[in-house]
Amino acid sequence: MNTMYIGMNDKDLHKQVLDKAVFFAAIARELESVTIFEAIGYYKGERENSLKLEIFGMSHEELVTIARKLCIDLNQECIIVDGEFVNHPAAA
Repeated sequence: MNTMYIGMNDKDLHKQVLDKAVFFAAIARELESVTIFEAIGYYKGERENSLKLEIFGMSHEELVTIARKLCIDLNQECIIVDGEFVNHPAAA
């Protein structure tokens, strides 16, 4: 099992601008089988709504590729995959 964490604040505006349904739709486009938990997280001291995803049957490398795409689609600075920060491609 792999775990992915996605904060829901926009990387530029530092607040949530996309509805939860947009996040769920983007995740569903990329992952066939996933369990999603809603949570509250903190990133760089900033509180935000967050999603914890549990994914089976995919390699870490596949998930890193998906995380980079979701960073762009959801305008995230980074997404955590199994403890590794996957940065937005523009930040690389």
